[in-house]
Amino acid sequence: MSRVFTIQASDPEGWEAGLVSAQEALAAGRLVVLPTETVYGIACRPDDPDATARLFAAKERPSGLNLPVLAASADEAFAVARRTPVAERLPMPCGPGR
Repeated sequence: MSRVFTIQASDPEGWEAGLVSAQEALAAGRLVVLPTETVYGIACRPDDPDATARLFAAKERPSGLNLPVLAASADEAFAVARRTPVAERLPMPCGPGR
């Protein structure tokens, strides 16, 4: 089942239905397509092997490739990645509060 939501940056009160639907889809292991500044991205839960398999199939990518994982914090990233001394030095805060 596909659903399309138009979310305007200037109307945050109108975001809720789309965000709730995306959250429900991700929790169920489905894929979510979202626009970025340059391309459309496809999101899934990185901790769900069936969801990541669907992502590789949708992108027609060989399963041996790495996919980027975006996380709000280093702790969230390490929930799905291997914590090593080198990896500990990589995360850098970004954005206005950095």
